[in-house]
Amino acid sequence: TSLGRIGWGYEYANWRSQIRWTSVDMGGFKVALAVADSDDLLQPADYAVTPYEKDARYEASLSYATAFDGGSVKLWLDGMTQKIDLIDAGDRKTNAYTVGGQLVLGGFEAVAAYYDGKGQGIGGLGLGAFGADGDERDGDGYYAQLGYRFGGQTFVAASYGESTLDRDNSNAALGGFADLDENSMYTIGVYHDVTANLKLVAEYSRMETEYHLQSDEDEVDVLSIGGFISW
Repeated sequence: TSLGRIGWGYEYANWRSQIRWTSVDMGGFKVALAVADSDDLLQPADYAVTPYEKDARYEASLSYATAFDGGSVKLWLDGMTQKIDLIDAGDRKTNAYTVGGQLVLGGFEAVAAYYDGKGQGIGGLGLGAFGADGDERDGDGYYAQLGYRFGGQTFVAASYGESTLDRDNSNAALGGFADLDENSMYTIGVYHDVTANLKLVAEYSRMETEYHLQSDEDEVDVLSIGGFISW
């Protein structure tokens, strides 16, 4: 249901063809630059700004990682920019950046990240990215997770994530991405590594959606139990 918190704390970058250069490790620092094939935006019926043309997407990443006795730290800063020509509204820029970090200390593991974007939407692939007049909608979000690993095999964690979009002032419709204000979700999970290739997962999540033009909220409780096999 949550697609792993996409739109509920971070955005979906999607897989795409690209040319990427990554530097060697420089004392823990790494730099990556990429020119990527851009996304086909999913434009719901709320919008009157199609068709469109798109340019390549440019991405950059700076990360730092280090280990110490009993733990490790990783930090990252990523950004992207892309031009889209909305035939009915002219050129628009879609930009975004994210900053985050992970700390492992003994059995404790903590991670936190924040993103900010313009013309990105809230669900990935341009959902809610533009208003009815073609203007880019500002959005941001964050998530944080704290957990503890028992015996190196069982990980228990709690997390919270939130994504928001500025109001589309040209929209008069209730509901849908055009009216979306905020998605929020907290999750409590247990993750157990049976082997190196088999992980069992049990999660409980509570998801909430708020709208700009509606006074009510949508709430969903999700319990999921399953497993992952890799080889």
